Formats: sequence, C-alpha cells, structure tokens
Amino acid sequence: MFEDRKILVVEDSKHDIEKIQFLLSELNATYKIVTSLRDAELSIRTESYDFLLSDLHIESRAGFEEPDGLRIIGLAREFQPNLVIVANSSDPRADIWDKALRAGAQHFLRKPLSRADEIIIAFSLAKERKSLTSEAASKAKPSGRWQQYFEQYPEGIVVDASLMNKVRGIAKRNTMTTVLIGETGTGVTFHDHCQSWFQIPCQS
Repeated sequence: MFEDRKILVVEDSKHDIEKIQFLLSELNATYKIVTSLRDAELSIRTESYDFLLSDLHIESRAGFEEPDGLRIIGLAREFQPNLVIVANSSDPRADIWDKALRAGAQHFLRKPLSRADEIIIAFSLAKERKSLTSEAASKAKPSGRWQQYFEQYPEGIVVDASLMNKVRGIAKRNTMTTVLIGETGTGVTFHDHCQSWFQIPCQS
C-alpha cells in the first residue's frame, strides 16, 4: 500500500514517535515525522505527501476544546487536497472523532497504536472514504462544459432567456395549468390552459 508513497507523521510524544517509527519500518514505508505545528505547516506547504497521520494534540494537552491538530488537517486539505488523512489521539471525548471528520480527516485511529496492520486498515478505510466522497462531489457539481450549461440554465430547462422569463411569470400563477412539451434536444414549446403561444393549438 505504501510502496512509492510518502507519509507525513505529526506527533510530539517521544513514546508515540518511537512506536510509530517501529511500525512504519515494519511496513517498509517512506515517512517523515515532525513534532511541532510550525514544522508541520512548513512541510505541508513545501513538500508533497500521499498520506498524513496527525495527532490531534500537538502542542497542547488532551482536553482542550479545539485540538490544535485540526489546524494541520485543515491546512493539508487546502494545500494538498489529494492527501489521505488519518487523525489519531488518546483523547477520551466522544465527539473528538466528529471534530476530526469535520476538519477533513477521512478516518480516526485511537491511541495507543500497537500493530502495523492498524495503520494499513486505517489508511485503507480513509482512502475508500475519500474516494466515495470525491465521487459523490463530482456527481453533485458539474464541471467543464456541463458547469457552463448548469450556470446558464439553473432550472435545467434549456430555452432562451425571453421564453424563460415567461415560464417564470406563469409559474407564479398557481391557478394556471402550464405544460412544457418538446422532444429531447429540440428545445421546448409551452402553452397554458386555453391560450396558445406561437400559434400552437391549445389542447384540452
């Protein structure tokens, strides 16, 4: 999983650093460990990584309302949006996982880490979650030419501006029956209950 990939580890506990180094060495992973917010920010801004494993309490004690590690996760999302992010902490609060997710992590790993496969599983799940989220976002937000059409025709009805204004006007009159007809790709013609536009016979 980590072949030809680079992991950034943000951790300030000497004991945890030694354990993570041992586990990552078992996985033959390429990694860099930083121990301060400043070094973490510098690394994210100036170097390229594939994975981020960040403690949530880097220069503060567990229990603070806003863990400073959330800043690192947010910065990683901004500067390296393709990063797969796993947050980890021994913080016992129940909502710490939600905070990590809202900040941009794709998975949360509870300390202490004891086995190398914990890291593999965590990053595999994070990668899958990121892929599903990206896929959903791409479906929800058109891009390229489709984005141009979406902006030009926000209602999803492809007609000229003059006709669209008439459609909007009639739509406000909730007592009037309005029908849109036309084959796909040919544009649409519309007429209301007993008044035809464009000399199209009104159907009862």
